[in-house]
Amino acid sequence: MQNRWIGLVLVLILLSLGNPNSALGREKKGIGWVELSRDFKLEGLYGRNTYTGINPARKLEGSQLWINFEGGYLGKVSPMGNVGGVQFAAMTGYDGAFSDQDKVAVLGAFAYNIQVGFPFSVFHQFTDGIEWLQLAIAPGFGVDHLHAYLYIKGKAGYLLNDNMTLEASYTWWPGPTSYTTYGSDDLGLNLAAAKGSVFIGRPNGTAIEVFAEYLWGEEELESEGVKDPKNFAGKNPFSQTARRECCTNLRLGAGIAF
Repeated sequence: MQNRWIGLVLVLILLSLGNPNSALGREKKGIGWVELSRDFKLEGLYGRNTYTGINPARKLEGSQLWINFEGGYLGKVSPMGNVGGVQFAAMTGYDGAFSDQDKVAVLGAFAYNIQVGFPFSVFHQFTDGIEWLQLAIAPGFGVDHLHAYLYIKGKAGYLLNDNMTLEASYTWWPGPTSYTTYGSDDLGLNLAAAKGSVFIGRPNGTAIEVFAEYLWGEEELESEGVKDPKNFAGKNPFSQTARRECCTNLRLGAGIAF
């Protein structure tokens, strides 16, 4: 996973070297997270996901159909960053990879995800008062049909020209903060996801979004000799459990930001 973090940092550095002169002189309120001063998005997506059990021969594959709604507000934008913020998301749909798996059969194919986050921007670039680059971080918490968790999300918004904004995000759900709702040990999942979006502005102040997202994950397992893997007092939480790769998920979708 270290190589993935290095790749993300390199992408952000390359973005910071640009200077979109086509945006000079354009009146803008700040790109926020999606080029708009507000952050409301309605998305539809299709995905293909896989789950590999402890026995590698037992590999499940399925399709996903999701509808996502995200809303939020960033505080006042300034060269030093924004002051506070809140973001929430509600997602629901069909998740086919787990519908025939014994240990989560009770979940069926219905899937949901609810999140609350607290975004704040940490870096801006302005040209003639126009904000064309913003880096932001959003820690938060949530629950879905598989686990309850904490997460941290990093985002980069880049104003490419008058009508187009690029956005890249990386989200990590640390295993030690996660508790699954299935299985005998209820330990957790260690997940990460990378997402790239293109927002195309419309005359009415909204924007069309096209995006791709890739998620990969590990299941936490009990380590030999560890009686209480979630007891982190005075210990490194990442050394309390063993982890194995279990899941991948590729999602493609489109939506509208308003």
